[in-house]
Amino acid sequence: APMARRTPHAEVEDLKRRILQQLLTHPALAREFSPAVTEEHVGRDDPIDREIAEVWTVATAPEPSAGAVMTHGALLEVMQDSPFIDDYRVLAAQEMEMDTDVETARQVLDEAFHKLRLRRLAQERSERLAEFEQEQSPERLNAYRAADLAYTQARGRSMETRP
Repeated sequence: APMARRTPHAEVEDLKRRILQQLLTHPALAREFSPAVTEEHVGRDDPIDREIAEVWTVATAPEPSAGAVMTHGALLEVMQDSPFIDDYRVLAAQEMEMDTDVETARQVLDEAFHKLRLRRLAQERSERLAEFEQEQSPERLNAYRAADLAYTQARGRSMETRP
């Protein structure tokens, strides 16, 4: 039987779920990916975005002792009152079974954040083009050109990192 086509929404949901899993099991990476988390997830309404932002907030909170690194167990303990704790435990357990090392987790996060950013920039470019087509003004043309440049530069990074 032919495989069902995955919708763009499902692909984004999978990327976000992988990000959440990696942050739950490797909370020390939360600081490293702070700019990406704030850009893609903080202040968003989607439940998975709120979960990622919550985990990131707790994982990046100042540690009581200098140089201490939060473990996944400590992270889950601190978050025990979260309405999402059951989901967090399931996702962390699934990831712990796979036993992903920190370097692999870092690569997974880097790739997932890059794909999400590329999708967001493509969407912004499409929106600016539609706006320009509705009303052809110099301002809207400049907005489209800026969005196109941002997308092209991000896409160029994708091409550079491919094997």
